[in-house]
Amino acid sequence: MYSGNQPRSILRDAGNDVDPKTLGHNLFWSNYTGPWNPKSYNGGWNYKKAPSDRADIAAFTHDKAYDKIGIKGAGGVFFDTRAINADYT
Repeated sequence: MYSGNQPRSILRDAGNDVDPKTLGHNLFWSNYTGPWNPKSYNGGWNYKKAPSDRADIAAFTHDKAYDKIGIKGAGGVFFDTRAINADYT
């Protein structure tokens, strides 16, 4: 990482940028259709990359709904009744 004359705040915030190595690793090389969404350099999910097509838009909306209510993993999908509403957003 370049650390020349850049202010420290810029370098610290770079960890929130999308890591390009994590793009397109889902079904049919999409960004959001599947379990491997884009991540930031700091390891957290990152939704800054725009969905690539209509299916990716639906998956993006679905994933954001799951995150909003805190559902994670297969256990949440199959056993958390709140997933039902998120599946129809």
